[in-house]
Amino acid sequence: MDIREHLSHYWITFPDDSTFPIGQGVTAYTPYDAFSLLTDRGYDFHTRAARVDVREIRSLDDISDFDVFGTCGPLRFRGIWYPCLNIGIDASGR
Repeated sequence: MDIREHLSHYWITFPDDSTFPIGQGVTAYTPYDAFSLLTDRGYDFHTRAARVDVREIRSLDDISDFDVFGTCGPLRFRGIWYPCLNIGIDASGR
C-alpha cells in the first residue's frame, strides 16, 4: 500500500484576519499534522488567528481563489504546497 493513500489535502483560511494570507495549502495526515508542518516553517497564523477554517479538499478545483493555481506546488506529497515552501520550487531538503 502506498503511504500517500493516507494523506489529505487541506486548505486553511483565516476569514476574520484580512492582513493574513488568503490561505495556506498543506498535504498532511491530519489537520494537526498540517499545523505542525506550517509551524516548522515559521508560519504561525493558525495560532494567532481569530478564527481558522480548515477544509479537506480533493483538488485545486475546490479552491475559489484562482491566484493559487499558478503558484502552488504539487499536492501529491506531504508538505506545504501553498505557498510553495518545502516541496517543489523552494524545496529545502530538510
